Amino acid sequence: DTVRNRAWYYLAKIYWQRGETEHALQTLQQIDGRVSRSTAAESAHLESLALLQLGRHEEAIRLLQQTRGDNRWTPYLQYNLAVAQLQGTQTAAGIKQLERIGDLRGHSDEARLLRDKANLALGYSLLKDGAAAASRGALERVRLQGPLSNKALLGTGWADAEAGAYAHALVPWTELSNRSATDPAVQESLLAIPYA
Repeated sequence: DTVRNRAWYYLAKIYWQRGETEHALQTLQQIDGRVSRSTAAESAHLESLALLQLGRHEEAIRLLQQTRGDNRWTPYLQYNLAVAQLQGTQTAAGIKQLERIGDLRGHSDEARLLRDKANLALGYSLLKDGAAAASRGALERVRLQGPLSNKALLGTGWADAEAGAYAHALVPWTELSNRSATDPAVQESLLAIPYA
């Protein structure tokens, strides 16, 4: 039972990596009976990603609220839950969840990246809702040398511009304009500087 279920999970993962979201979801639904806690968490993570990609936010929320992950997978399941809540109808709950993840402690590269992703998602969500100051606070928690720093700098500039502080917006955008021009965030900053 456990071996067969693990095989279904790996087959679903292959479908997911090939971009066959529906097949991945159908394969995950073949998992039945006993599974280890780790396999349950991994398959819930993958199933929630598939549901989110298909726009089935409420189903993803139900799945993630019922899943108990092991320590390794819990932060990822919480992040997916926050995204599902934000994209669905539970915006306030999603924001609270992202705030918790954005404050997680952990010194591994994985933990820092997840914290950056949560703060970036939180910052842009708050910016969309017109909360410029809170948005800036979240975006400033993203590491300046991490892989998400360009998007965070762009968002920080937009938060300042939204608040009418155009001179402040120039600071992150100018920093961003000195980075690789192949990045879309850098390209947008080059357009935003004259706007400011």
